[in-house]
Amino acid sequence: MKKYIAILGSIIIACTSSYSVSYGASPIKIEINNIPMNIEVAPEIVNGRTMVPFRSIFEGLGAKVEWNETTREGKGILQNGKWVSFSNGRRFANSNKGSIEIDSPAIIRNGRLLIPVKAASEALGADISWNQSKRLVSIVTPNNQTAPAFKSLNPRETTQTPALSPEKSLVSSTGKTVFIGQSKSDLISVLGSPNRIDTSEKGYEVYIYNSDYSKYIQLGVHNGNVIEIYTNAKDWMGDSSKIGVKLSDDSKSFNRAYTQNVINGFERQVFDLTNSYRVSNGLKPFEYCETASTASRLHSLDMANLKYFSHTSLSGTEPWDRMALQGIRYSSAGENLAMGQQNAADVVEAWINSSGHRKNLLGDFKALGVGIYSQGNASGTYYTQNFYTAR
Repeated sequence: MKKYIAILGSIIIACTSSYSVSYGASPIKIEINNIPMNIEVAPEIVNGRTMVPFRSIFEGLGAKVEWNETTREGKGILQNGKWVSFSNGRRFANSNKGSIEIDSPAIIRNGRLLIPVKAASEALGADISWNQSKRLVSIVTPNNQTAPAFKSLNPRETTQTPALSPEKSLVSSTGKTVFIGQSKSDLISVLGSPNRIDTSEKGYEVYIYNSDYSKYIQLGVHNGNVIEIYTNAKDWMGDSSKIGVKLSDDSKSFNRAYTQNVINGFERQVFDLTNSYRVSNGLKPFEYCETASTASRLHSLDMANLKYFSHTSLSGTEPWDRMALQGIRYSSAGENLAMGQQNAADVVEAWINSSGHRKNLLGDFKALGVGIYSQGNASGTYYTQNFYTAR
C-alpha cells in the first residue's frame, strides 16, 4: 500500500519502502514600513538567497517600472530620477551610476522577475531585513515613504491587477485567437459557448473551456469583454517551458471577496488545471471523486478553524485515515496542501514548482478530490487535494 503526502514549501523527504513524507515552511511575506504587501508571486529562497518580486517592490515604493520582453529586463525609475535595471540570469544590474554586481542572478518565476533582497535594498536606498522565524522580509525606507497604492492592502479592498506580460493575445495550434479586450460575442464565435462559468475572487465571470484538457483555457469576462486569460495547456503555450500563461488588463481594479461561490469555482478549477497539466505531460486525467473532496474540505476547514497547517491533524489523523473515514478503500493514496494563494491558478502553479507536490500531481493515482475552505481572504484560504487508487 502506497502513501504519499506533500505540503507547500521547501522540501525534506524521508523515505521507506512504502512511505514518502514532504514537510515545508509557510510562504514568505513582505512588508513595507510595517504595511503588509498583497503580492501575487511569492518571494523564494534560491541557493540561500531570498529573492523578492522586482515589480511589486519597486511599484510599492512609488517607482515607475518598465519591462522589455526582448531582453527580459525590468527597469525601475525612482521618484528622485535614479534608475536601476535587472535582467534574467545576470549577476550585474545596470543603473544611472553604472554596473552593480549582485550576489545572485535575477530569475523569472511565473512571468515575474525576482531579484535578491540585498540588491533591492541597495537600489532603493532602503533597509531590508529577513526574519527567519516569521519568514518575513521587512523593508524600511527613508522617512517611511510608501507608495499610495500600498497604504491599505486588505484583500477585500481595491487592488490593482498587475500586468504579467506586454503580450496580450494567445493563438492555439489550430489558429484560434483570444486576446485581452476581445468581446464576449467574438470569444464565443471563436471557442464556442463555455463548458462552465465560474465567479472569480475579483467578482467577474470566468469562462471555462475544459471539454479537452489538451486545449484547456479559462478567461475572465467583465462588462462584455475579456480582461484576463489563463492556461497551462500546450495547445496554447506551444513548446514554452512556462508552467502557465496569464494575461490581464492592468487598467482594471477590483475588490477581492472569497465567497462560497468563489471557493466552489476554485475547487473545480484546481481539478481542471491539475488534469490539464497531466495531459500536457502525456498522462491520463484524474477521475473526480466527491467523497475524496469531502475528506479534503473537512481537513481544510479543520486547519482553518484550529489554526494549524499539517497533514497530521491535531487529533492525530493522517490523510489516509480521513479518506478511510469517508469510506474510501485504496491501494495507494496521497495529499497536497497549501494556504495563502490568491486563486486556483496560483496554487496549482505553486504545487508544480515543488518536487514533492509535483510527484503527486503526476502520480500513478486514478482519482482526485479537491477541498478548499476560506476565512474570507487569500491568507486565510486553505487548499487540500486527496489522491487515491481504489482497492
